[in-house]
Amino acid sequence: MKLIDNLNFAGTSLVLEAPSQEVALKWVNFQYQTLAQWALKFGYEYCRIRYPGGGDKEYRIPARFALNTTQGFFMNSDILKFSSLYTGNLQIYSAQFINVLNDLLERRETASGVVRLRDNTQIIVTSGCTLLSNPQQGISRRREQYWHPGDLLDFNQSWQQVLTEDGSNTFEFTYRALEDPSSDNQERWGRFTTQYRLFRDNQEIYHLSEGLDFAPIPKPEGVLL
Repeated sequence: MKLIDNLNFAGTSLVLEAPSQEVALKWVNFQYQTLAQWALKFGYEYCRIRYPGGGDKEYRIPARFALNTTQGFFMNSDILKFSSLYTGNLQIYSAQFINVLNDLLERRETASGVVRLRDNTQIIVTSGCTLLSNPQQGISRRREQYWHPGDLLDFNQSWQQVLTEDGSNTFEFTYRALEDPSSDNQERWGRFTTQYRLFRDNQEIYHLSEGLDFAPIPKPEGVLL
């Protein structure tokens, strides 16, 4: 399928009509530079990629991405929520981050997500994180707000000795944390086993995580979050 056969010209944007959401994601993943260059060439602010059933949900690639890849491009949180991912607006600098999003979409039924290491903030969770009563609230929480402090200390010391930024290896860790980080209830705790790997996007480094096991536990004594 040729991209040029699916182009429309409307308003301030170049519109690309994908036959399905899966195809739209592939175009964003592998053709984003070409689409940004087309938008720039024809004098449009951005290229919009729409797909059947998406309604007003779409992917947008600004034309400026063709000029300066350090500025990145944005993916709207509503798009990702529609796709079974919960997040705020993301600024994306590389195809690697898009590959991560595709990976999360493919295993959206698992308890998976992304944590930004600069401030330990959860920025993406999948719909498989069923313990979260409010997933959109959960993505604003930092690990310090729901992990057992001693376990978090051990975790930070351990993963830095194992994981590499090229994402070629993984690391499993078992820790205690609030059962529902999106809630203010600090009485319900659980023991989580999670697999991690690193990836980098521009200057930011992230943990990509996948939950492997969970069991409820009594609240640890003497813990204040």
